Amino acid sequence: MALQAHKKIDDAGNEENDDGGDYDDEPVFKFSKVTLSSSVSRKANDDNKSTPDYLSCIAVHERFLVIGKNTGDILITDHLGTIIPQFHIQAHTYPVNAISIDANGDYIASCCQEGRVKISGLFSKNDDQLNAFSRPIKAVCLDPFFSKSKQYVTGDTSLILNERGLLGRHKSTTLFDFKGGLIHTLRWKESLIAVANDRGVGVYDLRARRLVGFEYTEPQPGFAPGIYPSRVSWNDATTLVAACAKTIKIVTIVNDPTNDHQSTVPKKSMNIVMTFKIEFYACGLTSVNRDLFLLGIEDYSIANGVTDPSLTVLQSIDRNYEEKAHDRFVLSRNKDTSPFQFQLEYLPDERCFFILSPYDIIKAEHRNYDDHIDYLISKKRFDEAIQAFEQPKNTTDKPQRHTKRSVYQEYVKELIENGQSKTAVKLFPDVYKTAEEWEEQIQKFIDRKELDIITPYIPTVLPKLNPTAYDKVLETYLSEKKYDKLKELLTTWPSDIYNVTSIDHLTRIKMDDDHTSKTLLECSAILAEKQGNVVKTLDIYLKMRNIQVFQLIDRKNLHSEILPHIETLMTIDKNLTLDMLVNHVDILPVKSVYNVLQKNSRFLHAYLDAVFSKNPSDTRDYYTLQVTLYAEYDTTKLMGFLRKAGSYSIQDAILICEKKKLYPEAVFLYGRAGNGRVALQTILDKLNDIEGAIAFCRETGDQTLWPVLIEASQNKPEFIRGLLNHAGSDMNLKELIDSIRDDLRIPGLRDSLCKIMQDYNIQMSLSESCRKIIVHDCLGLRKKTITLLQSGYSVKDTDLCAKCHNPVYTSGTLTNLPVSVFFCLHVFHTKCIETNPDVCGVCSTTSLFGAA
Repeated sequence: MALQAHKKIDDAGNEENDDGGDYDDEPVFKFSKVTLSSSVSRKANDDNKSTPDYLSCIAVHERFLVIGKNTGDILITDHLGTIIPQFHIQAHTYPVNAISIDANGDYIASCCQEGRVKISGLFSKNDDQLNAFSRPIKAVCLDPFFSKSKQYVTGDTSLILNERGLLGRHKSTTLFDFKGGLIHTLRWKESLIAVANDRGVGVYDLRARRLVGFEYTEPQPGFAPGIYPSRVSWNDATTLVAACAKTIKIVTIVNDPTNDHQSTVPKKSMNIVMTFKIEFYACGLTSVNRDLFLLGIEDYSIANGVTDPSLTVLQSIDRNYEEKAHDRFVLSRNKDTSPFQFQLEYLPDERCFFILSPYDIIKAEHRNYDDHIDYLISKKRFDEAIQAFEQPKNTTDKPQRHTKRSVYQEYVKELIENGQSKTAVKLFPDVYKTAEEWEEQIQKFIDRKELDIITPYIPTVLPKLNPTAYDKVLETYLSEKKYDKLKELLTTWPSDIYNVTSIDHLTRIKMDDDHTSKTLLECSAILAEKQGNVVKTLDIYLKMRNIQVFQLIDRKNLHSEILPHIETLMTIDKNLTLDMLVNHVDILPVKSVYNVLQKNSRFLHAYLDAVFSKNPSDTRDYYTLQVTLYAEYDTTKLMGFLRKAGSYSIQDAILICEKKKLYPEAVFLYGRAGNGRVALQTILDKLNDIEGAIAFCRETGDQTLWPVLIEASQNKPEFIRGLLNHAGSDMNLKELIDSIRDDLRIPGLRDSLCKIMQDYNIQMSLSESCRKIIVHDCLGLRKKTITLLQSGYSVKDTDLCAKCHNPVYTSGTLTNLPVSVFFCLHVFHTKCIETNPDVCGVCSTTSLFGAA
């Protein structure tokens, strides 16, 4: 995982600000301490000088670590710090200054302050050596292929090549005398050897046996030489990186164009291609794929020692270097710790770094995706942590240690600690998977008086908790008098997850007949139902006038139990009660319901009306009573009832309607009773409705009513005008006009007469138009008939005479008998019908043919 860069260094060594975004302080590395199985006796900040036991140098190999101590001991451990006893080397009695390992890991070279160099074979002692020099040896380096060449180099003020001479004797050759400046670092790459001393950095070509070049370092003002030693690292066989204090130099090794062509070994030269400054002091360096990894400190003083170190990554991009990480870490040290005591080594196989101080070995590894999630969690950026887990940017970014649950667990803890319990509980189903975890959280929420928050999320199936946990929740709500919550849980939770009997007992203890909460009564009803005592539940709901009683009746099929409680149910919800009664007439007969409701006429009317609307025949025994009830409570439905119902007492109905002055209904009843004259008179006298009177006369079709209507209208101009406006064939218009007195003033008479004349003209016009259409159609049909009669008819040789049943003619014969064809398409020989040639003997009603 790379961080956003905040600094760039170009090939001229200048620093540039990166406008690519804000610097993200997420570290690139994770640091862990490598604990040796036999720890050093002196720790950081320990001023006990009697046991000056510390670590002096380190070398790494893909199979092990080699660690030198100030006591002269050399420890060989695995990468976790476990000492491998069989490889323990007691090489020196003075501090070990440097260690080198060949490429195969078969040989180890070490040097010490007393000038001794020890070559130790791990698997063979045949090539072990112990060579003494006249000066302290600060650096030693094995040929990577030492097992073949038996060569290594050492350094004091000169670079010395050591090898086996004749008869296996030690042979040393001074390759180059640097004339001052003690060599402290040697790095072997193919035929080139990088040398670093107190004065600078140089490269020696072992094949050409000449110094390629030497670059002097700038003196560090205020510091003695060697406080910040030069660190070197080969990037490849042609590129060397050198760091000294705050200066970085990139050196390339190239073939010198002035080389003598007669020489078999090309002459090389050393060029400085880039020099730039950094903001900290470099104490260690390694180059990996052209990227630079620097161990650095911010400051050093003799009085206070070194500051906390950091590991910095400078990424090579084109010809620039861009800072990708600057991760600080903690390293054990004291005020006597100096920068030159730090060492940085790289292990390519594991892509990790080992950092040495006198009292610690720190392993630095690139952070993986789990570490990235750890960082987000540590910074309380849980939304990003969850997103990183669920939606990784790359398919390869798959956490191995973290799970969705572990991320949510940390998130939940943080939310609860910050008082965001409502948000936290939404994540509980993803976090807590066992009953024990849920029970623990429920108890915590009860203790914090936050039970309402977790209740909606408490599982009832997977996982299913211990019944005591559910009991605890219900008892808490009961004790806190949160009866609404208690009712909600009793309704939604299955009854098999808690102790119903125990909760019912506690509920009854809480109940007070005088001041019992309605909600608590509902809880009691629910508990009774869950125990199978539905009758008790029904009684409680009826007592409370609770509308849930209808759900209970339907759910438990209690229709046969409700007959005594119908009036109570009607007061709770009349419509629901009527629907229930009407839909269960088989269980609750009309007569039984009538007996219950007969003292409450309003409820009785509503019930009979509902039954009649669904099935009129069910209330036939109460039709006459219903007339009274409709007249009393719902006159708008009375006319429809009178028309639809049949077997009620018409006389009683007429009396009721007359009493209630329901004259339209009375008119209908008079008409049904056959007393049209009284009905007509009622319309005229009580309703004063000429339009209704005319409609009544036409509806009954009784012609004797028209004279009565005309006579009753003689002194009423409005009635006469109404009759004139509705004059038709069913009314004697002449009689109506003759009945009008000459002195009677009739408003709108002229308009009515004009309308009559217009209607007459329209009628005559329609008659004439119809006559013309009929004449036209008749002429067309006549022409069509004549054309049909004049057309011929094709007779085939397969046609038979309808009388003799012989073919009417024979094909191929020149002469055939004459043939006659009637309009009914029957065919005859003319000879066969000569007795009656104008009549078809088949279609005639009287058979004209005798026996064939």
